[in-house]
Amino acid sequence: MANGGRVACQGFAHDVAIRLGAELFSIDCYSVPLDCYDMVLGATFLRTLGPILWDFDDSCIAFWREGRRVLWRGLGSPHPGVLATGRLNAGRDAAPA
Repeated sequence: MANGGRVACQGFAHDVAIRLGAELFSIDCYSVPLDCYDMVLGATFLRTLGPILWDFDDSCIAFWREGRRVLWRGLGSPHPGVLATGRLNAGRDAAPA
């Protein structure tokens, strides 16, 4: 766990299709008790995104995927101009010319 603690894994699923905003991914999922969270995206998944610009003040991350910039913002993010898409908020900008 992120805090260094250990939690027993209750199950594992390989190649689970998920959609985050407009982006589709195939990920491996471990089933662990998360209290009020549906899912936590860990470092193993985040590494697959390549270089990430992470702004902790605005609760958002940006990265490049398939030639375009993707911007995701967290719940309660003050980041303007990014439309919310359900509980995970995501947005996408066009690649620069």
